[in-house]
Amino acid sequence: MAGDAVKVSEVAEDKHAAVRRHPLQYHDAIIEMSFELDGARMVAISINNKGGHVCRLMINPNGAILQVDQPNANSDQKAVRLATSNAKIAPGTWHKAVLEVHGPKMTAQIDDMPSFSGENPRVDVDKTDIGIPVAGVSAKIKNVKVYALK
Repeated sequence: MAGDAVKVSEVAEDKHAAVRRHPLQYHDAIIEMSFELDGARMVAISINNKGGHVCRLMINPNGAILQVDQPNANSDQKAVRLATSNAKIAPGTWHKAVLEVHGPKMTAQIDDMPSFSGENPRVDVDKTDIGIPVAGVSAKIKNVKVYALK
């Protein structure tokens, strides 16, 4: 803990981003979180199901990406970039990310910057958890909220 936030750091020897996953059963949702890049190369909201990864919002100091994921290492379905934002994300400053997944569409907004969105039918599936991966030195995360959409 770092004050009222969780400090997340990648372990370089793992050769994988640090990630915390939380089980949830939903189809469509709005996910919010506050984050501060503190040396991290990337922080994300990862959405998964029983088959593996579904999609994610990836945030780095140079902007953000909405992506449909390769479900797992053995899948023929490759990752597909749906949309990008070139808005700079200042390190050492708290930001708020909001991600909505509704049917095949993903829409994201960071702080009061313009929202960006993309669609892919692979997003329109039942989900079983969310994850928050962090790559690099560290990031702080707080105020994670998930709202199921009907």
